[in-house]
Amino acid sequence: MVFEVYQPDGTPLGIVERYQSMQWTRRLYEPGEFEMELPATPEHIDLLRDGRLIIRDRADGDAGIIERIELEREPEGAMMTVSGRMLASALERRVVLQEEALHGAAETVMLQLISDNCIHVDAQRQIPRMSIPATQGRGEVIDEQKAHGKSLLKVIESISEEQALGFRIRFPSWEVEIVRGEDRSVDQTQNPWVILSVESETLVTASYAHDSAKSYNVATVYMNLSSVRVGDMQLESFTRVVGEASGLERREVYINASPKDAVVTVEAGDPDQGGGTITTTDYAAGALNVGRQALARNSAEDVIDGQTSVSDALRLRRDYDLGDIVTVESREWGIRQSARITETVEIYDREGERAEVAFGNRKSIRRLLERGEETWQN
Repeated sequence: MVFEVYQPDGTPLGIVERYQSMQWTRRLYEPGEFEMELPATPEHIDLLRDGRLIIRDRADGDAGIIERIELEREPEGAMMTVSGRMLASALERRVVLQEEALHGAAETVMLQLISDNCIHVDAQRQIPRMSIPATQGRGEVIDEQKAHGKSLLKVIESISEEQALGFRIRFPSWEVEIVRGEDRSVDQTQNPWVILSVESETLVTASYAHDSAKSYNVATVYMNLSSVRVGDMQLESFTRVVGEASGLERREVYINASPKDAVVTVEAGDPDQGGGTITTTDYAAGALNVGRQALARNSAEDVIDGQTSVSDALRLRRDYDLGDIVTVESREWGIRQSARITETVEIYDREGERAEVAFGNRKSIRRLLERGEETWQN
């Protein structure tokens, strides 16, 4: 695999062919990253500079921004390590400055946040060439009210993971792309099935972890209205319960909610017929929404990852890709479940090319990898 180097504006600068290893990681709910080890020749040092872009394949639209360069003298010669993150990491360079709440489908809100802080802003805050597509209205309807002053990237990541909507920025267009992926599991009939397993030799190695230790399934939400008055009347605070588990299976959490959580925007008729949206306050609905979100963030976790085989039966990027839902099974462990691919790692080194895939949320994957267990590869 040959890697190309470009200026951010798309100007080609050269190629890198002589390297010892490259690890190219893509993530669904946050920017991916890369790390390349290669000889520290004058040509490489001159070519691989901070802020320049490394391209794996122009056809796939991925690009990494060089952020870190390390030089080291070893017995066999001088080596350099170049690393960084994918283009979406540029969103970390902006904070959310607008104070008004945003309402709409999750995809619409994500694109609007990027537009309002990177594109339709004063010249100093614009990120050159960045653009957004027309929204497809995917995801649930959300109210984003607490973004002011936060890192734009962190806000986008939070919405992304809660709504199972990935995101990236494509090169060379710098257009934002919201990634949903296809359902290729055995639970559907629209697309060819993708079943990954050791027994079928589509996985070489596999790891599975289930963790319910920090999970909750019942939330008691206290809506504190001590500061809210309507005319001369003081509103009474109240509690709402979300979830119905009982006995030993019941795992409770107590949450304090504020009046800010009760702002709800509703549709008031067809916009094409003169309707629009109305912002109102519904404290009960706000309390229930806080509870549902808390349970979603703290549910029991299943995480799988593994190394895929080099056979032609199923291939990453060709038969399935980041964001797709596939079926993973192990007859030995009695596991068969459909899961979304949330991370892929493509490795290029002296041993050739191979890939790893992972399913699950970010913190689960990090814990699994930090334990040093073998992974399932794709």
